[in-house]
Amino acid sequence: MAETTATKQTKGVYKHMCGVPPESCGGSMFGLSNSLRKTSNKVHNSSAEAMKCMKRYLVSQGFVQLSSREFRNPDGSGIRVLTKQSRFGAKLRPGKAGRVMPAPPRTGGVCVSK
Repeated sequence: MAETTATKQTKGVYKHMCGVPPESCGGSMFGLSNSLRKTSNKVHNSSAEAMKCMKRYLVSQGFVQLSSREFRNPDGSGIRVLTKQSRFGAKLRPGKAGRVMPAPPRTGGVCVSK
């Protein structure tokens, strides 16, 4: 039996969480698995979008951007370095009923700001 066009378009599409508080996140609202609803309900279509969202959030919190991935703390005490763009964010796989859930393998994770 052949798959429908709608199924082909959504099958295997991964989403990414950035770790920014929901009120500051520029991602789109999306249904999440029960274990992820505690953190946020917004996701991004790519790791690049998730990284841009985190960069905007850090600058809005007073961090000074030194390079593409380095940010100086507002009090000058240290430097925060983001992971490289291709590995940024928590990768989420499609699940049942249009929701997303953590994608295996679970290497590392995402830091969630509250």
